[in-house]
Amino acid sequence: MPTLLDPDHVAALMSPGIDAADLTLVIEREEDWLANDPVDGIGQLVGERTDTIWVTPGDGRPLLLRRPTTAVEVVDGGVALAADGIRLLGGARVEPVGAWRGPSVAVTSTPHDQAAVERVLLELVRLTLSASPYQQESSDGHAYTRPADQVVTRSRLARSLWPHRGAMTARLRTGLDSGRVTA
Repeated sequence: MPTLLDPDHVAALMSPGIDAADLTLVIEREEDWLANDPVDGIGQLVGERTDTIWVTPGDGRPLLLRRPTTAVEVVDGGVALAADGIRLLGGARVEPVGAWRGPSVAVTSTPHDQAAVERVLLELVRLTLSASPYQQESSDGHAYTRPADQVVTRSRLARSLWPHRGAMTARLRTGLDSGRVTA
C-alpha cells in the first residue's frame, strides 16, 4: 500500500482510466522513485529520519538538511548537543554555536513538508499516466507537442522539494592556514 497517497483520492482527482490495483502500483513506483532516486530523490517520505554528516573537526560551517523541519536533535562526535548549542535556520540549515566536534554529526528530524510531497507525487502519477512515447501527436485536426522531456519534468518536480534551491556560496581554499583568497 502506498505510504502517502490514497488510490481512491488520486482516482477522484484525475480519472486515471486504470483499475485500483494498477493505480496502486503506479503510486508505489512513483513514491519509490521520489524517495530513492540517486540524483533527485529526497529520502524517506514520511517519519523521523537520522542523517549522518561527516564534518571536519573544528569547522563551524552549517549543515544542510535535505528536507525542512521544525526541530532537530544533534549528536556531534557521539555527544548529544543541547538545544542552545545549535541553531536551526530556515528549517533546513543547522549551525553550531561554536564548531563541530566531529568527525560525524547525526541530525535527527521529522520533515514538515508532507503536503508539498503529496502534490509532487500527484504530479508524478499524472505524468506517468499521461506519458506517451511520442514528442508530438496529431489526430483529426488536433495537434499536441509535449513541452519538455518527461525525465526533465520529473527531475524538476522532485527538485522543487529541495529546501536549498537559492544561490549558494562556496568556501574557497588556498592551501594557507588563513583561508584568505589572495592574488
